[in-house]
Amino acid sequence: MRCEVCGKALFEKISANIDGSRMLVCPECAGAHGSEITEFSSAQSVQQKQSFKPSARIGISEGLDLKQDFGSIVRKKRQQLNLTVEELAKKIFEKESILHKIENQKIVPSDSMVLKLEKALQVSLLEKLQD
Repeated sequence: MRCEVCGKALFEKISANIDGSRMLVCPECAGAHGSEITEFSSAQSVQQKQSFKPSARIGISEGLDLKQDFGSIVRKKRQQLNLTVEELAKKIFEKESILHKIENQKIVPSDSMVLKLEKALQVSLLEKLQD
């Protein structure tokens, strides 16, 4: 397994929060780019997955939040533009693995990632918060 930031082989893997995304990284990248995430028990992890709500995330600006189906929106628009994941990753200077995780809604993209995706795909991933 390799660090999701620098690509070095992982002898000691650390789960870290980097720009709002959970990543497996080496100790150097965890210290330089993010904060370590403590692991939860399996019961807590299952509960977290079941209660996954992108709308619980803080939006780019007040009154806006990520759409519930952000992953399928990204995938459909990428396919409409005849872009592979690799091509889109190069276009926005991100890793393919991160885009796969976003499309499958395994991670919630950071605000900066949302902006890059919206610009590259000419699509809106944000909506007004509902009260």
